[in-house]
Amino acid sequence: MDVRMPEMTGLEAALQLTRELPGIVVILMSAFEDEGVWKASLESGAFAFVMKERLTQELPRLLEVAGSTKGWNGPTQNCA
Repeated sequence: MDVRMPEMTGLEAALQLTRELPGIVVILMSAFEDEGVWKASLESGAFAFVMKERLTQELPRLLEVAGSTKGWNGPTQNCA
């Protein structure tokens, strides 16, 4: 989900989704590298934050980890 969306930010949507659907996996993405957004994604309950430029490289790994029962220790920062 994009961090910047009309009407509701991705951070707000992630927070609402994770509260209403415990266990849901939300991956936030942004074209803008901003440590504040990454930190806010931690607070929103998002599984991961990834830069759009790295999405095609990172998404398969993130989905694999999200789908496994092991290996997840909270949101990851994939801003490289």
